Amino acid sequence: MTLEQISDVSQAVAAVAVVLSLIALILETRQNTKMMRATAVWDSQLSFVSINETLAEGGVLSDLAFRAFTAHESLTPYERHLWHRYMRAVFQRVEAQFALYRSGVLDAEVWELRRSYTKSLLLNPLVAEI
Repeated sequence: MTLEQISDVSQAVAAVAVVLSLIALILETRQNTKMMRATAVWDSQLSFVSINETLAEGGVLSDLAFRAFTAHESLTPYERHLWHRYMRAVFQRVEAQFALYRSGVLDAEVWELRRSYTKSLLLNPLVAEI
């Protein structure tokens, strides 16, 4: 085999190696994107699980939430302040999830669940004040 033939074979092997590397990179990028989306959905769910767990504990915040939705007129100015702060935190979570949705990380199905949940909250007069 001449030096020229060895060079031609080497170039062909190098070209195949480059193509294989690009294919591996594409597959890795797709896998990473899937994992990133799955993590975003998981974090989104955990964010709202935390809210529900807090409200289900039966403590002061549970009482406050119950009265905010059933007898909001009975809340003191301080309790209204606390409720507003809590709901602002809820809305900030929703806002963060909207940013994930807009960037294509969070699935439309998950975003629509959050959107409908948020819209239903706005039916409460205390929440609508925010």
